[in-house]
Amino acid sequence: MRSENLLVQDQSGPQPERFYKVNYDGELLEPNADFWSCVYDSSTGLLWEVKRDDGGWQDRENTYSWYFSIGEGSIGEGPIGERSMGAGPMEEEPMKEKPMIEGVQDQGDCYGTRCDTDGYVEEMRLEGLCGTEDWRLPEAHELRLLDHPVNYYPDIDTRYFSQTMSGRYWTRTEVPERPSLAWSVDFHNGFPYIAEKRLTFHVRLVAEANWLNDIFNEDP
Repeated sequence: MRSENLLVQDQSGPQPERFYKVNYDGELLEPNADFWSCVYDSSTGLLWEVKRDDGGWQDRENTYSWYFSIGEGSIGEGPIGERSMGAGPMEEEPMKEKPMIEGVQDQGDCYGTRCDTDGYVEEMRLEGLCGTEDWRLPEAHELRLLDHPVNYYPDIDTRYFSQTMSGRYWTRTEVPERPSLAWSVDFHNGFPYIAEKRLTFHVRLVAEANWLNDIFNEDP
């Protein structure tokens, strides 16, 4: 049975915490848990993987080239959203079922998986981390939501995402005018940048978390 204090992690403040620790099986943990596998964002209903510092396949230093097979269409369960990442509000672009250009396969520096985004997504789905196989590369606007208002180097809430590199992370958002490019988010400063898909950056995957959304949407 769920403990009520899981939903109020900072009882001294006026608002509950935004993030919640989740174990390997997809269950909410106590706020003071020392080990967790994922982080649930109650403001978006999304579940984020937690990186490691153990030299394994989820190690924070691993890098990947941007690659998704057009034939398999494994970039995600749903269509790929293309969004403008200019200085103004991000606008929806037409949705594409498959990547415009596959990218470049296996060019990163990693351990335990093929060193491209498609290989990493495949491994995460097979692992079923945090009770789900719905892992995917985030859209650019989703990843930017992890930006922290005052933290820098890295620009993220390190109480929950402690093993975050102060560098670029790939998103699945492509650039319609230049199919060889995709958007990344730099957690050095939280800014978005476009880059050639052949380049190698870090990766943090995201998943829908409907079972946790149901808990948070329960009537008191």
